[in-house]
Amino acid sequence: MDRTHPPVVGGLCVIQAKRYSKIVGLEAVHALAGVMEDKHAAKGVLVTTSWVGKASRDFAARNGRIEIIEGRQLKSMLLDTSASTPSSACPPCHLTGRDTTSPNRSAFPEPEARCRRADTSW
Repeated sequence: MDRTHPPVVGGLCVIQAKRYSKIVGLEAVHALAGVMEDKHAAKGVLVTTSWVGKASRDFAARNGRIEIIEGRQLKSMLLDTSASTPSSACPPCHLTGRDTTSPNRSAFPEPEARCRRADTSW
């Protein structure tokens, strides 16, 4: 897991999640900054399954309180977390986020895998 950034202590953290297949625009980072300002948040985190452009990264760096987690980093963080936890199964239906039967399979199921008890994608 990425431990280069200290945890948020003593303040509100606003998290914005974007499940995109294409670039997340600068307007999303601006919106996050606006909510942070309105809520007097200590930190903001934009998490996306895709990526952001240079202008977004530059804006976040200038702001100093916004962290951006892009798809590759997110996947790495999830893999690190799933490897260190004994089970990532859904308690009611036992749908698991790990395929332990084949070393060549992805650690996460296909996007259409769904929990049978909740409206949650795993």
